[in-house]
Amino acid sequence: MEEITGHSASQLTGRPFSELIYADDRDLFIKNIDSSELGDQEPPQVRLTCKNSETRWVRISSYNIGLLSSDEAGETVGLVVDTTKMVELSERLDMTNRQLKETNEQLRLANLELEVLNKTDELTGLKSRRAFREESDRLIDSREDPISVIYADLDDFKRYNTIYGHATGDEVLKTVAILLRAASRRKSDFIARVGGDEFVILLPRTRRKAALMMVQMIQETFSGYNMVNPDMTIGITVGVATAIKSSRLNIAIERADTQMLKAKKEKNQIP
Repeated sequence: MEEITGHSASQLTGRPFSELIYADDRDLFIKNIDSSELGDQEPPQVRLTCKNSETRWVRISSYNIGLLSSDEAGETVGLVVDTTKMVELSERLDMTNRQLKETNEQLRLANLELEVLNKTDELTGLKSRRAFREESDRLIDSREDPISVIYADLDDFKRYNTIYGHATGDEVLKTVAILLRAASRRKSDFIARVGGDEFVILLPRTRRKAALMMVQMIQETFSGYNMVNPDMTIGITVGVATAIKSSRLNIAIERADTQMLKAKKEKNQIP
């Protein structure tokens, strides 16, 4: 006990053992005083007040009841183990685990944010090409047929960058994103920027007739914008195709792209 508490043998002689125990731990000490009642459980850990107000954690496996009171005489019987280093190590491990948990949570949130960024076109805020590929793969295995596809490409987009500069070109792309969103009326409509000035709209559970109505809405939206902005009009060419079965979506995407290119050649542009 001298090594644990730092008190000399003369200072400990005749002193009730319970006086060395923290007041908050004495009830626990008394409750488990008879270690034979603990069964297979380990004796509780309590704190001792040591020399120079130092605190030590100990585990007391057995002791004599007579040491509880100064009115009773007794001799210590049992084992007192200094567990301070174990407690400190446990506390450090707990802190490390908490920090690790916090770090893992921050990493999880960062990965989620990165995933969102990877699936979002940074300039326009529309879905990215990667997100488009993933959504296409999902729809192919879905039962959301028929699925219609609108493939759109801006007309003579290079002139914006050449005449007005790339900053203006970027603003045009942002405007196109706003106009396409305005023409879309359903949450399920998936709008993505898949190239420099190329856009694709996936329309689950949409027949060709409804898709053509969507194209008309796009026409009206762009026409309305151009009437208000005659000095900076935006032309767009589209192609439409419908996959009756979701498994044929990739074919419909290719057909919509082909129709758009054909319309460009024929100068069938909007507006």
